[in-house]
Amino acid sequence: MEDDLVSEDDILLRSEKEFHDAAKRNDTDTMRELMKKGVDIKAKNKTGRSALHWTAGAGNEQALRLLLDHNNEVDVEDSFGMNPLLLAAWFGHLKILQILVASGAKLNCENKNGLCLLHCAAQRGHSRVLEFIMEDLVEDVLLDRVDNSGKTAFHLAAEHGQLEVVEFLIGMGCTHGLKDKDENM
Repeated sequence: MEDDLVSEDDILLRSEKEFHDAAKRNDTDTMRELMKKGVDIKAKNKTGRSALHWTAGAGNEQALRLLLDHNNEVDVEDSFGMNPLLLAAWFGHLKILQILVASGAKLNCENKNGLCLLHCAAQRGHSRVLEFIMEDLVEDVLLDRVDNSGKTAFHLAAEHGQLEVVEFLIGMGCTHGLKDKDENM
């Protein structure tokens, strides 16, 4: 197999694209086979996503563990400022989040829009992820932290119709009278 670029629009070699695809599918056999052939497991696509991003976003525990065993860049960001921890929170993968935290992921991370773990989980309605964040990581999480538009997790949950999350955040003691940059409560 010739290992040239996938296309002119991408920056991955065919073997790297195959590795990313295997990570998305949780296909650790293919991943190991490609690793033996010397594939760059840290290779990023044109949006800066690595295989670690794909495994975290897809909730693929075996592929994630394989990558963490061979790659210590747990906080690597894509071009949007999303790292594997934020993707796990965004997609509601509690086990993946726990593994990343145990592997030393930075808890006070945020993407380019200023969204932190709490924002990601709240906006998407992932109550179990929020419970873990608030109960197990509470000393590292600011409940009323605002994103770049001045919105808290409470704002985002309410804006996206996540009633269960809104109730949870109120129960945790969030300030629900704060206004965002547009003066919305």
